[in-house]
Amino acid sequence: MIVSRERKICSVCHQLGDGYHFGAIACKACAAFFRRTTCMNLASKFSCRMKNDCVIKLSSRDSCKSCRYAKCLHVGMNPEVVQGLSKPTPSPEIESLPSCSSSPASCNSPVLSLDLGDYHQMTPILCGVMSSYQRLYQKRYSLHAPKLTPRATTYGEFCKIYVDDVYLQHEFLEESFAQFKEMGSFEKKHVFKNFFVSFLILEMGYKSYLEGTEVFVLANGDFIDTMNLDKFYYDPEHIERCKSADAIKMYRPYFDQMKRNVFHPLSHQKISLIEFLALVTLCTWNDSLEGQPECYYPYCRPVRQNVIAELMSFYEKDSPDVDPAFRLSGLLMLLPALERSVELFIQSMEVKRLFRCFPFHDRIYQIVNGQ
Repeated sequence: MIVSRERKICSVCHQLGDGYHFGAIACKACAAFFRRTTCMNLASKFSCRMKNDCVIKLSSRDSCKSCRYAKCLHVGMNPEVVQGLSKPTPSPEIESLPSCSSSPASCNSPVLSLDLGDYHQMTPILCGVMSSYQRLYQKRYSLHAPKLTPRATTYGEFCKIYVDDVYLQHEFLEESFAQFKEMGSFEKKHVFKNFFVSFLILEMGYKSYLEGTEVFVLANGDFIDTMNLDKFYYDPEHIERCKSADAIKMYRPYFDQMKRNVFHPLSHQKISLIEFLALVTLCTWNDSLEGQPECYYPYCRPVRQNVIAELMSFYEKDSPDVDPAFRLSGLLMLLPALERSVELFIQSMEVKRLFRCFPFHDRIYQIVNGQ
């Protein structure tokens, strides 16, 4: 029997569907969202910042979980049909993240199931970055072997995660931008050092926004419990040269600054995945940065101009009821605060090394110093 294309469209976000899930035609991402929300009893934690009438579509479905779940119910998805998944049991030693939606490369991840379809011709740079980011997610699944239940991580575990992840990030940058791939090894080191820190901060902020939480979500799906930093600076064997209490007192202002200047604005702006990747691109190709190789600067302005033009086209097609210039200006206003957060992060690394108080892994120092 021939099935019409109309029946294949997701009833929730209107991208290409994946068949019937829990009583309605849905894509993999919306089906996973509904299953996860139902199994973990998350619906009561969601709240709409508007009037409970948000438009749910491909580019905006992550912006309001409350309205997305309400639409799932409206189109006929039945919570009683959700079977076979039980609520994960948190570790007795370290609390789990109650609102964490998925491991970094779950086969049901919204990142992996996002289909940009007709947007490729309109936004070639951003679609290329999107494809590379999807591959990064898949590689992370193999590398980090993420746990079913994300948990609060310690400082040592945090360093290990990113020492391992740095090679995948380098591949992501090469796959995303031919300009970077064509550079020599010396030039790549200097470009990558700024990318590494800005990407680290931006991605933690974006993931935390998606989870609707104050914690910092990491590359492997675990998180830093910023409300309870004694877990992060847990050092029962006294390996570090300073006490955990001293580390918390010294470094808490850096966490608070990142929340205030990056994480909260990302949440307030309700950025989409496309906008997150646009910010990554704009931070990577920033001609106001000092100390970059000479071959870097000629690429910056053309890349930035093209990405901004792509965003404008994307807004005009995907959100005709939103003023593209207003939306874009709000996004660009995030960049100065992000740059300041990158500077402070690097400053905190030097403080850690100077006082020998929970210093970063040597490999991370080498990356940030372009070695």
